[in-house]
Amino acid sequence: MYQIGITFSIILVSVAARADVSSYKLLSIKQLSSDGGRLDWSPDGKRIAFESDRDGNWEIYVMNADGTDERRLTDAFDAHPTWSPDGRQIVFQSTRSGNRDIWRVPVDGGKPRQLTFDPGYDGFARYSPDGNSIIFVSTRNDPGHIWRMPSEGGDLTRLTQD
Repeated sequence: MYQIGITFSIILVSVAARADVSSYKLLSIKQLSSDGGRLDWSPDGKRIAFESDRDGNWEIYVMNADGTDERRLTDAFDAHPTWSPDGRQIVFQSTRSGNRDIWRVPVDGGKPRQLTFDPGYDGFARYSPDGNSIIFVSTRNDPGHIWRMPSEGGDLTRLTQD
């Protein structure tokens, strides 16, 4: 058996550009994390959510956009964080229930809440712009359909057809 390790760096690059973008000046380059994966900006642009396996298991972290105040939010195999439009929740996929399902956790900390319960693969969740719904990909009945549910979980609607 072969194990492949993948490491990503999250780097913040600051530039100053003319309004017509005819020239720019590099202001700074700062490495924010050396072991991150998928990431997402908060709606206000002040924070970043990202996944990292620095503890030997993929977890969800948040930090300020300048790399300060980094905090781990989860403690199981968790990935693909996405901010809610109001910036108070992060939806992610996890295998903590023994299956890959959609979960949600408050950004300020707290207990993650499971939103989907199916033996199929549920992942790649995104909030609707108004925050009332979550869309995601699932293999629950057939391979690779897009589903929608209320942001609190509940009744699911399959959006794509065969």
